[in-house]
Amino acid sequence: MIWPFRSAAPQPAAPQPAEVTAPPEAPLWSQLDACGIPFRDPLGDWVSNLHLTASGWCDGLDQCVPNATRPFIPSLDVALHAQVLAQSDMEAPPLYLCGAVQKLGDHRLNYARSISELSRLFGKGAEVSVSNTVAREWRFGLARLRCTVFPPDKGLNIGPNERHERFPNTVEEASITIETGWRPSLSQREADICAQAVNLWALPDASQRPPAAVALTKHSRDWPLARPPLSQGIAVTPQNDVLMVRASGVVDVFLAGQITSLTLDRLTPARGGAQAQLAANTAKTCRDGIVDHPQVIASIDGAIDGLDRCAADLASKLGVPLKTTTQPND
Repeated sequence: MIWPFRSAAPQPAAPQPAEVTAPPEAPLWSQLDACGIPFRDPLGDWVSNLHLTASGWCDGLDQCVPNATRPFIPSLDVALHAQVLAQSDMEAPPLYLCGAVQKLGDHRLNYARSISELSRLFGKGAEVSVSNTVAREWRFGLARLRCTVFPPDKGLNIGPNERHERFPNTVEEASITIETGWRPSLSQREADICAQAVNLWALPDASQRPPAAVALTKHSRDWPLARPPLSQGIAVTPQNDVLMVRASGVVDVFLAGQITSLTLDRLTPARGGAQAQLAANTAKTCRDGIVDHPQVIASIDGAIDGLDRCAADLASKLGVPLKTTTQPND
């Protein structure tokens, strides 16, 4: 019996679900989702399932327009679309989406309307105008959105704009360009690779610097937050999987067998300084078939022989050919 004035033994608190933090790109991705833009889908699916048309701008450049359920911003009258080039990776999502506001007929009005509608969605943004443009940019983690106009009076010292000459309706437009920053979640196999990988080569501390922009590929993933980070550089697993570890918290995952050869470029001082670059060659599915595609996985400034040992060790471990070139850094 529990005495009336004695409290019962405290019960353990029920476990609370782990808090899930939305990625910084979430506001942009949510708006793209709300508009029905399939920005996560491989470009090959866009080409197969959506509206593919020639751009008219140059041979080999096509545009693929999705069946959006609503415009990205109300005034958008050139729908968001993906560009398709001969060298585009059909197995990766589009890196860029483009659209424009043209209907108001004056670049100042088109720009003002676009900025007003984008600011209501995403806040003020940052001024990024240069000599021949007026532009504002919004950043969301690895994603970017930019609105740009080319005022005719600001390009007088640069020369004629060929696109404006060929397509007069673009002279007064406010162009919208989106880098979606999308990368898939780690699969279980990829998570296991991150758990097993050890550094083969680490970029010297003095050379480590966050890139101004991160060029994502179909191999790009976020490093798992639950794991201690590896040093920026190249890591490998006992099964010969390869990781390119970046400064931005992004890792490119190459499964065993995907890298078919390596290329080491030793660049002697010329217009640029001494440098070494190591590229991994993989199969890339382009519009016209499969090609051998080099992706730089390591780069170091100041010494042309700075990656010699790394390249030799990685080629030996993977059992793939290594081609070495020495040429001026022009």
